[in-house]
Amino acid sequence: MKRIGEVIAIQEPEITIEFYGSGSDCVVGMIVSTEDGNKFGIVHTIHSVLIEEGKVGQAFGSEQSTDEQLKQDFPHLKNSLRLLAKAYTWHQDNSPLLLNQGVYSNNQPELLNKREYWQTVKLLPLPALERHIAWLRTEDDQFNDDIYLEKLSSMSRPLAWEIFLHQENKRG
Repeated sequence: MKRIGEVIAIQEPEITIEFYGSGSDCVVGMIVSTEDGNKFGIVHTIHSVLIEEGKVGQAFGSEQSTDEQLKQDFPHLKNSLRLLAKAYTWHQDNSPLLLNQGVYSNNQPELLNKREYWQTVKLLPLPALERHIAWLRTEDDQFNDDIYLEKLSSMSRPLAWEIFLHQENKRG
């Protein structure tokens, strides 16, 4: 997978993702976090994407948003480029999620080599991470649990061990 842009806001429960990027690749997943870094999650199952060429240096927001707080937080944002997606809910509240770590297309297997990806993954709650791993297994025929856990252990050995033990308990 290759990085093609940034997400600047997600609004729940409709899961409107405000995005800016530089191409029209098929987007299959993204990592998001709040601005203060307290909430993290991985969004995938993207249904549609509209990305305008040549806009890497600009951020776009939602003129059509019904969220008045979002408009107040981002008064300078106009003409949103919008991804419509379903996302796992990793927190119960509906606060907007900001400042994503990156948006990835499925052209190259680069996602698992991105340090930002692993920094985000290690902060996910265990149930959210297990759902994400299940999604990776479904989406990627080359996915290998052992390699994934090995890479995860370099960022968080306790989390990798917890995932391993949980998988072993399920098997047996």
